[in-house]
Amino acid sequence: MKHVLLVLCLLLSTNALADSTGALDVGLGVFNSGKQSLSETKMASYTEQTSISDAFRLRATGGFWVDVTQGKSSSGFAAGQLGYEVNSKGTVLGAFTGPALITNTDVLLGGHFQFMDEFHLGLQDEGKSYIGVFYRHLSSAGLEMPNIGRDLVGIELRF
Repeated sequence: MKHVLLVLCLLLSTNALADSTGALDVGLGVFNSGKQSLSETKMASYTEQTSISDAFRLRATGGFWVDVTQGKSSSGFAAGQLGYEVNSKGTVLGAFTGPALITNTDVLLGGHFQFMDEFHLGLQDEGKSYIGVFYRHLSSAGLEMPNIGRDLVGIELRF
């Protein structure tokens, strides 16, 4: 329950800022521990993003994944990230990093405190609608074991 409250607080705090956009992300897990195929982990999340300068952005993300290779294990997650995003003639490129919390540990992620790194590339129209792809990596940076990490790729839609 405390993780759900954290996600809500992060999302509401960034949504209260004037220049925020929301994004819906759906994705698949990739190559975790070298044994998985693209279809074995599924992920969905919601992100609120706001500008803090011309290119620097603050993001709050909450979501979940389900991993069928782990006996249908699942986990919720919440992350706050700082990053850099550029938009050149409608092509958007971004890189973000920051702390994250997960609700359930597993054989890939030991410990509830993690770091989430993300890279995305997409297209944005004049009305600020966006479609793109992302790569997301979660790991504890060696603070907790196991620290194999979880890699996700997906599609992001902003509105």
